[in-house]
Amino acid sequence: MNKSAYELLTKIEDGHAVGKDPRTLSPAELNEAGLFDAPLTLVIREKCLDCCGGSSDEVKKCTAISCSLWAYRTKKNPFRKRDITPEQRQEAADRLRKARQAKNKTSENL
Repeated sequence: MNKSAYELLTKIEDGHAVGKDPRTLSPAELNEAGLFDAPLTLVIREKCLDCCGGSSDEVKKCTAISCSLWAYRTKKNPFRKRDITPEQRQEAADRLRKARQAKNKTSENL
């Protein structure tokens, strides 16, 4: 029998349900609950879509500037503007690919 996401991600303390600390859960437990690793800008975009009733047009037009997610609603971090050459971009992509391959090898050995 599979546990529900609610059962996996909550616990009872003093007779009340509370959310578990996600830092104490393994990636497998999070995946079992339906949560998967994703870039934070995409996670923020999903929340913005939820807030705007699923309308990407409404996300684009959003005027809730007091929301701490507002600046990130377009799937970009406006504070990370970089002017890099195509060669620098390729070098960064190669480094990322190598790091991901190393991470996958490490997780396979666990």
